[in-house]
Amino acid sequence: MDKDKDIIGKIERAQKSRNEMDQFIQDYLPFIEKTVANQWQGVTTSLRDDLLTIAMEAFQEAVHSYRESKGSFIHHAANLIRLRTIDGYRKVKRQMAGQVPLEGDAFRTVDGRLQEEALERYQVEQASRDRKEEILDFRKELMTWNITMVQLEQHAPKMKKLRDLHKDIAKWIIGSPLVLSNLHDQKKLPIQLIVNHFKVSRRKVERGRMYIIALVIIGSGDYESLQEWIGWR
Repeated sequence: MDKDKDIIGKIERAQKSRNEMDQFIQDYLPFIEKTVANQWQGVTTSLRDDLLTIAMEAFQEAVHSYRESKGSFIHHAANLIRLRTIDGYRKVKRQMAGQVPLEGDAFRTVDGRLQEEALERYQVEQASRDRKEEILDFRKELMTWNITMVQLEQHAPKMKKLRDLHKDIAKWIIGSPLVLSNLHDQKKLPIQLIVNHFKVSRRKVERGRMYIIALVIIGSGDYESLQEWIGWR
């Protein structure tokens, strides 16, 4: 817990100070380099250096965009580095399209078609790893609410109309900072507020308590794969 507070403090200082940001990036440079190396094992050194520069910019972006509600900063930063370096790779690939590879070209040792296939395989494998990590993180966060995955499955509404209502309730909570803050502090769903706002029966909200809380966790956290799976956006 102290370690979490320490990194959050560094993030907050880096968001306000250029010098603190530079130092924070320097401190986490081994993490950035390792993330790029693991992701882009099949590329040449020249291209990897370019991707490392993009990764450092992505790490800085992660610092500025991070909020505690997103969950683990490291997970947030790794996701952003992965997305930005893939975008960077594709940009370079488009620029290289139609050009004859020259001596010293980052792509000279790798056939373009094979490189693209390798990227597609990586994306599929990475997406699978991300989902597994997210599910583990999600399960741990649910436990802080005394909710298990088995209980969540048992209480998930079967009717689409009810699922949509619960999703609307969760989005309303996330969009109301004070309500969201009180929910996290008290670990208690504001049932009467929800009843008053949505004009629905108290029993309907109470029966959906676990599902609504789960949606709030997913919608306000760093759970991109789970958000896509439930059609959050």
